[in-house]
This record gives sequence, structure tokens and C-alpha cells, in this order.
Amino acid sequence: MMITSAKHGPWPLDVLVSDHRLGGLSHACVVRIGKIAALDSRVATRIGELASPDRAKVSAALRAVLDRALAG
Repeated sequence: MMITSAKHGPWPLDVLVSDHRLGGLSHACVVRIGKIAALDSRVATRIGELASPDRAKVSAALRAVLDRALAG
């Protein structure tokens, strides 16, 4: 999923990153559930992690998107 500063406004399922420093980010950002992509692990670099409450919110939002997609 995309992590962005969301300067152009929020999307419905954006999840605010509560601790951007833990995430290796320089400023406040959101996880944007509406844009999902796969990266080859050989080119992806881990820069940080989400706090546990943020991971739970991202998981719930992703579950909602997938449930809607499978039901439709």
C-alpha cells in the first residue's frame, strides 16, 4: 500500500501513521489503502514499521476493501 503525505486531501480508508519516526518517515503520513502494489523483495527496502495500533487499523481497512471486492 502507498504511504503518502496526503497533501491533496484524504481518501476514505486512509490510516494516519501515528508515529512517523518509528515508520522511518520524516513527517506525518497516511497509509493509503486505495492504492495497492506488489514489489519484488529484491528491490524493496525496509525503512521502519507501523505501531501496533496502526497495523490493526490498516488490517481492518484492507479487510473491508477485500470483503467489498469479493462480495461485489
